[in-house]
Amino acid sequence: MAKIVLPAVLSMWEQEDDKMVVTQTCTELCLTMKAVGPAVVVGYASEISCRLLEIFEKKALCQTVDFEDDDEDAPDEDELAELDSLLVCAAADCVAALADVFGGAFEPTMDTFLPHIARYTVSGGPLTLGGPNGALEAASIVSGC
Repeated sequence: MAKIVLPAVLSMWEQEDDKMVVTQTCTELCLTMKAVGPAVVVGYASEISCRLLEIFEKKALCQTVDFEDDDEDAPDEDELAELDSLLVCAAADCVAALADVFGGAFEPTMDTFLPHIARYTVSGGPLTLGGPNGALEAASIVSGC
């Protein structure tokens, strides 16, 4: 079933310009990995990692869409900042789920994410479950620290 559904989801994700849709996609993928394990993403981890990296680098299509000045439905700056935060947290949770389901095998890929995730962490505070801080916690578990 994953071989039918996941390619369609990944194709949609790549072409999606709505931040909330991409955020929900990351959240649902994370929940699915936690429930099913690596079987659902085996063969797709590389593409999922590419999509997540695009989010951290602010290169995902949903992060590059510009609104017209006269667009009444365009979110204001505060709403955009909140949408960005939700997106990054969902992406970080997805990275943590990948690290959890693949364990030590994910370590080389996790090294790619660490510099990007570190930019979003809350310094000086305890690591929390979820978001960038949770992804760093998952990295320390994967690496055995």
